[in-house]
Amino acid sequence: MGHRLILKGCVGTAGAIGATALVLVLANPAAAWTRLPDDGGSGTMISVASDDASLCGWSQPADPGDPSSTATPVPEIEYFDGTRVDLRLQSVSATVALGSVTVATGGGWSGSVSVPGAVTSAAYDLVARCVVDHPDLDGVRSFDFDPLPFAVAGIPPHTVVTTPSEVAPPVVVVNQVDVGGTQAARARATARATAGRPSTTAATLPNTGDGTFAVLLAGIGALAMGGFALWWGGRTRPAGRPHPHP
Repeated sequence: MGHRLILKGCVGTAGAIGATALVLVLANPAAAWTRLPDDGGSGTMISVASDDASLCGWSQPADPGDPSSTATPVPEIEYFDGTRVDLRLQSVSATVALGSVTVATGGGWSGSVSVPGAVTSAAYDLVARCVVDHPDLDGVRSFDFDPLPFAVAGIPPHTVVTTPSEVAPPVVVVNQVDVGGTQAARARATARATAGRPSTTAATLPNTGDGTFAVLLAGIGALAMGGFALWWGGRTRPAGRPHPHP
């Protein structure tokens, strides 16, 4: 993660002043980093990169050791590479996080982030923040590099779609067949309407009204046939048999 710089110089106040100045130089943010493009709308990819003046890292004086030692003190600076660089768009009224890029050994960083779709069209500052999270540090260190301008344009206004709270149930058409209700009632009504009228298909019994004349004719015919048979039988007798006398 980090590496250590050891400086050897003058002993005393001059050495301490030189070490302090070096710490300030290493931790001082710079605006030499680049971004491309410098404007865009929703989904635009922004490529960022550092240079030698915008490295992400942290430096601080090393542990001086035993102050009672008579050995000549040597100014020592510890330097830690950054963990990541967070990027954001910032204006007077809004802050929009864009994502992070990784930091290489030595503090250089580069990568790409995209503009989200919910950003309002406006002029923003594109801000890069160096984050140093190292177990040898007593806490997380971070600082911002000088911002670069970035304009967001061409973002359509956000459309809000309101869903009605109550949705009418769907209309369902059912082909209903009423077996026990409507059809039965219609059948009873038809039966009532035809009551009192003779049925055209009803069976007719003899001597009950309809067909009496036909039955009479059939009876007369049968009697005539019987009489003719008796007459015919009476006029043919066997030969040689005398006619009986009374």
